[in-house]
Amino acid sequence: MVSDLRPQPGGAAELLQAHDRQLRSPAALATTPETLVEELGPLLRVTRSDSVGLVLLRGDQAVAAADLEPMILEQLEHFRALGQNFEWKTFSHDQPLAALLLRHGLRPGDPETIMVARADAVPPCQLPDGVTVRPARSSADFERLGHHQRAAFGADHDGATEQARNAVRASPERVVVLLAETGGELVGSARVEFLLGTQFGTLWAGSTAPSWRHRGVYRALVAIRAEMARARGFALLEVEALPTSRPILERLGFRAVTDSIPFTFEVEP
Repeated sequence: MVSDLRPQPGGAAELLQAHDRQLRSPAALATTPETLVEELGPLLRVTRSDSVGLVLLRGDQAVAAADLEPMILEQLEHFRALGQNFEWKTFSHDQPLAALLLRHGLRPGDPETIMVARADAVPPCQLPDGVTVRPARSSADFERLGHHQRAAFGADHDGATEQARNAVRASPERVVVLLAETGGELVGSARVEFLLGTQFGTLWAGSTAPSWRHRGVYRALVAIRAEMARARGFALLEVEALPTSRPILERLGFRAVTDSIPFTFEVEP
């Protein structure tokens, strides 16, 4: 937590400024001792052993449009030399970056809406009767989580589940995975990461079992994580929201501040 940062006002412009200055920074990206964050002028490059590379523009430095293309070419050369795939994370206010990435062969992924809220603005929400929430701790918990996420998302999320397990084991004080259960059934799950050196807790992987949707599980898991953030002194929350979750988050006080589109580059075999 950053103790000398004043809590941000709740307007979209102020929340976007907080997002850019704090989450597009080395402090927010250096989440494990094994994570290498390189500061290349206005560019940040992240290398992790268990995932593809990541590149994004810093949020606290302006970049001239004429300087973007040389930066892109340098990153393509770097990752080709490593033989490693990478993602360039863009934001809708990074123009004209997206068009240049397309020109150089990077492929856009699905857009997500970046939503930010003050933690103290998120109201409490009651869990459905009989549902309790606890942190995931054991190998059995994460095995159940993997089955649940496949059912909730309709895809194999084993890689994401394994990353969550490793993150909790490495930094249990910083990363928490929550399980919502009733009668031995796992009906929902969610993750929160508290980014040291920032005011932010980031919310990830909120999911609800299909038979339990529209009953308040997702909403309650957001409220519980907001309460955790307040208790730990983190003033702001951020979510990369899909269209299905955006209306719920808006009702809980989140503001849409920008859109994010990942552009991927795969090294030819």
